[in-house]
Amino acid sequence: MIAKLITLSLAVIIVVTGGVCLQVWHFVKTPAHSEKKEILFEIQSGEGLRKISTKLQEDGLIKSSLFFEVYVRAFHPGVKIKMGEYQLFTDMNPAQIFSVLVSGKSFERTFTVAEGLNIYDIADLFESKGYGKKNEFLELCANRKFIFSLLKEDLPSLEGYLFPETYHITKYTDERTLIQQMV
Repeated sequence: MIAKLITLSLAVIIVVTGGVCLQVWHFVKTPAHSEKKEILFEIQSGEGLRKISTKLQEDGLIKSSLFFEVYVRAFHPGVKIKMGEYQLFTDMNPAQIFSVLVSGKSFERTFTVAEGLNIYDIADLFESKGYGKKNEFLELCANRKFIFSLLKEDLPSLEGYLFPETYHITKYTDERTLIQQMV
């Protein structure tokens, strides 16, 4: 009698576990929507899996924050989701979304510096696009220690040394990083 009860209990546990696994697997492979809509999704420093999962569900990118958490914890233990701003689409399945979030590859914007622009024009353009502060850009362009660290020359400014080009920057590219790319 006890053996039958134990066998029955194990059978129930196996069936329930199998059902949950099947639901999670279906969740992981099924997009929240068939319609493709772009969503810029931001993860800020210190946000945990629960908050990220909730935001994904609120933005219509996944159907269940609970299943997303179960998927991540069960199939990707120890893998960290990285801070950034990501380009996601509503027709992506949760596995694809997770891959993007752990890649750390933030959404890139283009910043084009045309030939003939001086440092003041570039600083104005940088600020007008909402990428950073004009004053900080100009201060760095006149900071002799910073200039020396870049060019190994003692110059009063970077005027004439910022290369005209189309740069790919993220929301987190600061003035210093951009100038380093431009020299």
